[in-house]
Amino acid sequence: MEPLEFASVATLSSENSNASLPFNLSESPEWVIIRTIIPPYVFILSLLGLLFNSFVLAVFVAHKDRLTVAEIYLSNLVLADFILLCGLPFWAMNILNDFQWPYGDALCKTVNSITVINFYTSIYTLVMISIDRYLALVKTMQARWLRRTLYAKVICFILWILGLLLSTPVIVHRKVTYIKELSTMSCILDYNHGSSWKVAHQIVMNVVGFVLPVLVIVFSTGKIIKALVQRRESVGFHDTNDKKATVL
Repeated sequence: MEPLEFASVATLSSENSNASLPFNLSESPEWVIIRTIIPPYVFILSLLGLLFNSFVLAVFVAHKDRLTVAEIYLSNLVLADFILLCGLPFWAMNILNDFQWPYGDALCKTVNSITVINFYTSIYTLVMISIDRYLALVKTMQARWLRRTLYAKVICFILWILGLLLSTPVIVHRKVTYIKELSTMSCILDYNHGSSWKVAHQIVMNVVGFVLPVLVIVFSTGKIIKALVQRRESVGFHDTNDKKATVL
């Protein structure tokens, strides 16, 4: 969430270019709504999310020696959400401070890189859950050796490394910078060294973060549905296990 994303609100200062923009911003009806609703919502969401995710993580840790492959992926998803929730209150305070970032460059980079790491780690954990369901229901016998808990743990570790690597543009270019239009020291993505980084970052996020995961999930789900339909046609639909698999 960056100050310049509220450009429509910032234009309210155009009638008086000599006035301080943060003053005009704070007086605008749009900004009052944003400042009143979003921070409390984020704080409540973070508190409840941290409580519930802590409980789920505690359950997984208590049974860590008996986790299935699917449960390992789910625990990885919960961990990613937990870490993301730890960073959300900083953005709530950022809004309350009218985008004045008082926490320094280090936290500016850390909080934002956490968001990107969570984005990639979460989506590819969902991809692995989809692939695991595909292997379990379509390639039951052939791929049994692939569905080992050790492999699942290694894959989760690789996903975190992947998320860290893909967050490199944020780590490099996120910084606390003075925004003349807002008269604030704000935490923004600063591509002063050229637009190629920005274009590359957007392409990677759209292709690697959206297109590829969607293709894999659609393929896996399609194959699962096809296999279940074929099973239904060959042996009938009287088996309770088939019904459960279809619901899954």
